[in-house]
Amino acid sequence: MYNYSASYGDRYEHKKAQSNLNGFRQSNERFKQFYLNPDYETYIIEYTGDILKAFESISYAAITVTGPVFALVALPKGELNTLLQDIPQIIYVEGSFPFSLSPYKVVNTNDYYNFMDGTNSALNGEGIVVGIIDTGIDYLNPRFMTRDGNTRIISIWDQTLQQGTSPKSIAYGTEFSKEDIDLAIKAKNTGKNPYDIVAHRPENEHGTAMAGIIGGRRLSDKDFFTSAAPNCEFAVVKLKKAKESTLEQTGVDKEGVDVYESADIRMALLYLSELQAKTNKPMVIYTPFGSNVGGHDGGGPIERYVDSLTQRRGLEAVENTGEEALANTHTSGMFSSTGEERIIEVSVDPRQKNLYVSIWMRRPDRVSMGINPPIGNGTGRIPSIFKEGEEVRIQIGESIATIKYYVSFINGDQYVGILIRNAYSGIWKITVYGDYIVNGRFDAWLFQRDLLYEDTRFLINDPFITLRLPSTATSMLTASYFDSETKTPVPIAGRGFTRDGRIKPDVCVGGTNILTTGLNGADIVISGAGAAGAIICGAVALIMQWGLVLGNDKNLFTSKIRTYLITSVTEMEGITYPNPQSGYGMLSFKKLFETLDVL
Repeated sequence: MYNYSASYGDRYEHKKAQSNLNGFRQSNERFKQFYLNPDYETYIIEYTGDILKAFESISYAAITVTGPVFALVALPKGELNTLLQDIPQIIYVEGSFPFSLSPYKVVNTNDYYNFMDGTNSALNGEGIVVGIIDTGIDYLNPRFMTRDGNTRIISIWDQTLQQGTSPKSIAYGTEFSKEDIDLAIKAKNTGKNPYDIVAHRPENEHGTAMAGIIGGRRLSDKDFFTSAAPNCEFAVVKLKKAKESTLEQTGVDKEGVDVYESADIRMALLYLSELQAKTNKPMVIYTPFGSNVGGHDGGGPIERYVDSLTQRRGLEAVENTGEEALANTHTSGMFSSTGEERIIEVSVDPRQKNLYVSIWMRRPDRVSMGINPPIGNGTGRIPSIFKEGEEVRIQIGESIATIKYYVSFINGDQYVGILIRNAYSGIWKITVYGDYIVNGRFDAWLFQRDLLYEDTRFLINDPFITLRLPSTATSMLTASYFDSETKTPVPIAGRGFTRDGRIKPDVCVGGTNILTTGLNGADIVISGAGAAGAIICGAVALIMQWGLVLGNDKNLFTSKIRTYLITSVTEMEGITYPNPQSGYGMLSFKKLFETLDVL
């Protein structure tokens, strides 16, 4: 029996948050119909006052509250401005943006890196729940079972299945309990179909591989398999694919790529946070996906949502930096004075139908834009004098450019969103006019590389500030990765720091040639950012076991966990730390166990 329990303050805050959510439960079915409708758009909002009462008279939109100031709304295309006029309690609105899975590749080798440094510690993750938001898990894999054949998965929420019972506080998907999964395992062992009981199947091996690194179990004493927390439990969310309306709204048009969306990710975070409070067990959530959409400064809704959830003791979140450093999806520039002009050049692949560019300035700087296509006439200067968030549409030959100017209500920074539909192939030039310059720096991002065709890129690449959201959240524990054999950074790994100058990544870890498990129980060796984040997630699970479950640090919050990680790194001679590629250094599990005094 372990002695972790939430403090009175933790329980009070959860109870208060739950009371704010109770009002929307009776309208779950309506929200489900609206939200899953492919012709309806989804928006993330922040609000003040009694938002549920404000929506009582609205028939064309549905809402679900995800926190004291956050909610999701679903409504028909083209009705957003009407909603904003009808509901003045909405103070901020953002579309549901595209996310993609953390990259990794399967390596054809029998040699793999033992990231546990050959250590033998009493820490094994027991008493800790690892939440994984991904493509699902192979729950029939014995590496996720106890020695007696029972599952270590306490819950699966499959967003793609709509015929079963949804979680109580969430409108869609199907939830499976530990008891359901154990019954399915017994059915398989007796020759019956387990999927008649638990219909969940992983979309691919991604989620299973991440879970294997974090907490896969050895099957015998002769088994060479290694994971960080082999006795942990799992709570799994399988994300559904982004709706067609979301892809259309954001301009994502690349074929053959899996795209997910921020609205579903927020609901997954809500589900896991509520499950953590319900079970009263410490939980670390791994979020192996990312997006380039946002200011990379921790100020976006999904980043602040992560921060709000992890204020509660016993709930942490881990992310990796992605692999955008050499992807030509980030560029930057400097003004020296007001009145200057700078040009951003973007190559558009012939297969690319749409182009999205976001440009960010630091307050109090203000800029305006002009757009010049590869052929024909440009727009000239488009002044930023119209209403905040109002969009301007301009015909450029056969292309249509939509430009929106914003000022962040979090930090006052200006940002500009440019979406060019039916974009000509070739070199587009975006002129940035320095209307008022004090700081001078600007940053621009395209979508993450896997959502773009090969030749869609900035002509000038800036490899820094290429860590993907939500790794930039203040409370997110963030990992980059290095080559396991050479102990040097991998050039493609996403780099910090954040746009507002915070040190990210926190640490790095060997992320090449990592042994894990795939579908149907097969062992595989993988390399990539996703593997590195999974290793750090396992390390955080061990710190939480040591501190909260075993009682060595009852006052364990994110800042302390970050400190334990940082004090457990090795530094390469001649390299200055912290740095944007490896943070404070390379995590050593041996040093971590020495720090925690468990060897």
